[in-house]
Formats: sequence, C-alpha cells, structure tokens
Amino acid sequence: MTYTRRNIMTEGQEAQQKAEQISAICEELHIMIDPIDWRQDGMQALVNVNGIEIASLLDLSQRDQDGILRQIQIKLLEHTALETIHARLGTKALMWSPVDVIQPQAFLSLWVITL
Repeated sequence: MTYTRRNIMTEGQEAQQKAEQISAICEELHIMIDPIDWRQDGMQALVNVNGIEIASLLDLSQRDQDGILRQIQIKLLEHTALETIHARLGTKALMWSPVDVIQPQAFLSLWVITL
C-alpha cells in the first residue's frame, strides 16, 4: 500500500499493530529485537536485532513466523560473514547457497555466501 498525506493516520495505526505483532512473534522465538520506531518512520521503520538491520516493518509484516525467523537468521549470518572478512562498508550478500555436507559429519546448516 502506498501512503499519502491523507492516510498517514492509517499508516501509523497499521505500523503500531504490525510492530506489536512482530515483537510478539520474536518474543515467542526468544529473539530480542531493538525497539521499532514506527511513530517516526511508519511502515518503513527498520527492525533491528542488536543494532543489525533485519528488514523494514513493511517487509516483515508480509511474512509468517517461519519467514521472519529465516530473515533474521540470514541477516545475522550475513553480518557475521561480513565482519569475519573485514568487508568494506556497504558490502551485502548477493546470493545464499545451502550446502549439503555428509562427510566427515553432518552439519545442521552450512551456507556459501557470495558477497
């Protein structure tokens, strides 16, 4: 939905509702998110975990619980990968490729991240 000056009040109400829903989902998942500034930014407000940008409120509000968890996992993995290689500011992951590893032991999750 595109918001105009006329329906800015509606956006504020929707942003508050979606922020509360996402906060409740994250609480169920035992994930502590940073406070969402929906009053200032409406549906474009960023959802962060420990200062790491996950997605906008609008993006996350269109996902179910599994989708929200997956987005958080991907963004935290991306942040860790970038931090590990001391990447330049603004570098982002372009592609995620899951890898099936059987030998020498099975992994829960192994990914190749193209930056």
